[in-house]
Amino acid sequence: MKRIICSMLLFACMAFVAEAHFVYIVPDKDGTSAQIILSETLEADEDVGIAKLANMKLIFIDATGKEVSLKHETGKHALTVKVPSRGVIFGSVDYGVMAKGEGTPYLLRYHAKAILVDAQAKIATLGEKQALEICVVGEPGKNRFQVFSSGKPVAEAEVTVLKPDGNKEKLKTDKDGYTPSLTGSGRFGAWTKKVETQSGDLESKAYSEIRNYASIVVDLNPAK
Repeated sequence: MKRIICSMLLFACMAFVAEAHFVYIVPDKDGTSAQIILSETLEADEDVGIAKLANMKLIFIDATGKEVSLKHETGKHALTVKVPSRGVIFGSVDYGVMAKGEGTPYLLRYHAKAILVDAQAKIATLGEKQALEICVVGEPGKNRFQVFSSGKPVAEAEVTVLKPDGNKEKLKTDKDGYTPSLTGSGRFGAWTKKVETQSGDLESKAYSEIRNYASIVVDLNPAK
């Protein structure tokens, strides 16, 4: 009985840690490599392992729209990939089936993206193939995020923004999926969530909903 209770507590703890952290693809300063991390910020969390990210499939889109798979090296707290050129890196991973207490078991699925080109470039929007995606619209100094699910705007989505100064801000999308305008310039991160009612199983564990978490990392220029 004690073993069962301990297992349940461990399962619940894993769910809490996973949902309090998010997968980010963070390019280095010169854009030649990137780290894939599970963290609350854009810095690797040394208290969190990334073994469950090892199967994450990462794709690079170059300026012409050509897609290539990226091979990563697995470290203790981050995956590392080499970046071929300017472009977009994205990937998704099924983190596992989770449950909090006696709550509904769910599949935790992450969708991460980093933009290393102009934020409004055509290749920076992945479109219908993404279950959940954050994009950048507007112009320098007047940028906004827009949230899409399978290519369709998501209204009333809560977007948590990691600002260049280290502060966080929660924004809500309007009926067309747009957030209010972003302030400041530099490196931004953001994440949002969307729940789907869908049953299935992963590694012999059943779930009845999918919790999709999408993230973006992008460098935004100041107003001209």
